[in-house]
Amino acid sequence: MTGALVHSTGIPTVTRPTFFLMVLLLAVGAAAPYAAADPISATVAFSPGSVVQTHDAEGDRLRLPGCDQQPSLPGRPDLPARLYRLVVPADFSVSGARVTTAEYAALSSPTGRFDIPPAQPPMPTDGAGDVQPVGPDPTVYGKDDPFPAAPVEFVGDEFTFGYRVATFLIHPFRYYPQSDSRR
Repeated sequence: MTGALVHSTGIPTVTRPTFFLMVLLLAVGAAAPYAAADPISATVAFSPGSVVQTHDAEGDRLRLPGCDQQPSLPGRPDLPARLYRLVVPADFSVSGARVTTAEYAALSSPTGRFDIPPAQPPMPTDGAGDVQPVGPDPTVYGKDDPFPAAPVEFVGDEFTFGYRVATFLIHPFRYYPQSDSRR
């Protein structure tokens, strides 16, 4: 469960790192006011200086302001992610996301390696029973492929108060479970 960890810092500026998110949209229907090739873009910034690193009996923990842990991925590395919502024209259909610029910087650990524990299932708040601890997912921890594989995921879109809102999950960290080197 130990490996190298890198943090998204964005374009080549150390004082104000930025992670760019390019959202590609496709028009639906003939009445769309924008051409299908016109993308809507958004910039999401993460600062390596705001990463909080702690170590406990289970391993290394990372926290980042504005991000939450991912309890929906039991067994996978417990890394912060940010849900990002973007209002898009009502007659558009979101087809996905494309990152135009993402730069990663290695984070250092006092031990020289990171030991990111697996995320655990959420605890029921209704007293519906005990939740059994989950071990590391071998499909992630058994390889040195970066986790998560993509820096952004399209979660879905919905109408909220008459607006179409596209939701993305942004992963500011990449974890290499088997690696001794920083990337």
